[in-house]
Amino acid sequence: MTRHTSPPSTPFGGTLRSLRRAARLTLEELSEASGVSVRALGDLERGRSRGPQRRTVDALAAALGLDDEQRERLQRLADAGRERGGAPTPPYLLRTVPDFTGRKRELAELESLGSGTGTRAVVLFGPGGQGKTTLAAEALRRLSGSFPDGCVCVPLHGMSDSPLPADEALVLLLTALGLPPERIPVDPAAREAVYRATLATRRALVVLDDAADEAQTRPLLPDAEGSLVLVTSRRPLAGLEGVRRIRLGGLSGGESATLLERILGTPRVDGQSESVTRLTELCGHLPLALRIVGNRLSSRP
Repeated sequence: MTRHTSPPSTPFGGTLRSLRRAARLTLEELSEASGVSVRALGDLERGRSRGPQRRTVDALAAALGLDDEQRERLQRLADAGRERGGAPTPPYLLRTVPDFTGRKRELAELESLGSGTGTRAVVLFGPGGQGKTTLAAEALRRLSGSFPDGCVCVPLHGMSDSPLPADEALVLLLTALGLPPERIPVDPAAREAVYRATLATRRALVVLDDAADEAQTRPLLPDAEGSLVLVTSRRPLAGLEGVRRIRLGGLSGGESATLLERILGTPRVDGQSESVTRLTELCGHLPLALRIVGNRLSSRP
């Protein structure tokens, strides 16, 4: 029996479907190759999600074997879809690092939460320099395919002299989720209600980076399943109810050595195991300290 599908409602969706068929891939096969979920791919082809972020386009382009010209055309269509359709556009982007190392247990837990139901908020906490934001960026990269309605990142500036007030953060979040300014209430309580109602009808990933305290964070958490909020903070935010907490410490000795090797290159550390061990110990196995030292050494001949 022939299965009929309605035509896509966006240029991006139509192009993606044509490229997938030209590559002779099913949705399931493209999902496996790209890491983008079948549900998200279906939403993109049908036009329910108008404009995916660059990381998603790059993953699709690699899986489809596109050349640079085809990749850029697909990216332009995605950008145009966001401009026309109000698809989520993050206020700022978390930068991923190509030499990300370690945190396998934490990433596995985050991936499990992202693909399941139940807990809808996670707090990554620990002292400065542990790589909380870097881990959040890596988790966002891996999980973005499971959230077809987009990934939104907001810096809360919790450790600065002027943390972002919750009501101002709500404006950024609602704008990023596609709400026009005239639909964002002036009253903070009403604004919070609209935000939660919006998340309840979508499957989005929200990253709240550098939270100050519970009072700043509580209004930004969802009260329904579907979306996931990932919070980074130096504090455990113990006063928040119904959240999962993941404490970050230093890397293991082996992970620290691997990170230095990835930054410096194998030839620079080959046969220098004692020096590498000593250096990682002096850095306290802190990812930030290791990265600073590694980058300085890599700039020297």
